[in-house]
This record gives sequence, structure tokens and C-alpha cells, in this order.
Amino acid sequence: MIVDSLSFSTATFWALAKSPIFVGKVLMLIVENFVSEQLKLLKASICEIK
Repeated sequence: MIVDSLSFSTATFWALAKSPIFVGKVLMLIVENFVSEQLKLLKASICEIK
């Protein structure tokens, strides 16, 4: 599950990085929140395995 989560995160970050739409402050806040939620999910998954 962690590998799938990391793979999804990598694909998502890659798609966001290639997107030419990074101009608005609102969009940057959305991306920041998305990344934060991804990291929280990954942290919860790792803690659950321990």
C-alpha cells in the first residue's frame, strides 16, 4: 500500500510540475494543501504498519 501511495504521489507531483497553469496564488494554495494531505496519508500508513 505504501508503494502504491508513493507511486501515486510521484505521478501526481510530476503532472503538477509539468502543468503550465502555475500562475495563481489560489492554485498554489490548493497544491500546497494537496501535498500536505498526501504526506499526512503517507505518515498515517507508515505508523499503522509499525
